[in-house]
Amino acid sequence: MAGVHSAAVAAYLAAPPYGGRSNIRDKDALKGPVGARWNADRKQWTAPDLATLRRMIDTNKWTPEAHAPTAAVLAALDAKGMTAEAAAAAAPAHRPKTESWQGSLPTGPGRWQQAEPSQPAPTPLTAEDLAHMERSRRMPPIPAYHAECTRCGMTIFEQFLDCACTSRIGISWARCPVPPCTRFRPTLRGVMQACACGDAARMPKSSPSTTAAS
Repeated sequence: MAGVHSAAVAAYLAAPPYGGRSNIRDKDALKGPVGARWNADRKQWTAPDLATLRRMIDTNKWTPEAHAPTAAVLAALDAKGMTAEAAAAAAPAHRPKTESWQGSLPTGPGRWQQAEPSQPAPTPLTAEDLAHMERSRRMPPIPAYHAECTRCGMTIFEQFLDCACTSRIGISWARCPVPPCTRFRPTLRGVMQACACGDAARMPKSSPSTTAAS
């Protein structure tokens, strides 16, 4: 039988990559160590060389399109010395998947370092942090206020802590640090101004630029 189909088999083996037919559910049996390559133009799994061709045939999940019986193709491969044992010995080594691409890289001075842990170490709370937490625990939630600059009339929002006066005369804005107030209070050239919460009593009496933020 091999002699009858020798011309078709010879033409098939002379034109890699070698195409064939398979079922879509058998794709995992052809990939990996077997070495099959997907050909997008042909819409089929192909073998790039004789060793891969032999391994794909030996899976019994793939049939070569050689216009000849599979047995004739196997006989031709055996004649070329591409037996099942030789093809298995030429199979690419299987590499297990690593957790990340950085896990397979060398580490050390001047090389890639290990990836940072996904959860950073917790930062110890300071005494000021603990005091603030205690004050917040005793208070009900306080709504946040917007402020309107009394000079230019612009509304101050959380995203943009400035107004038209910022570039002109140096006014900046920040949250009032006196609990439970959450209003914005202005700072003029580094000097904190009075807040609408009634904090003016704590401001210097001699500050001529002290204004209230509404």
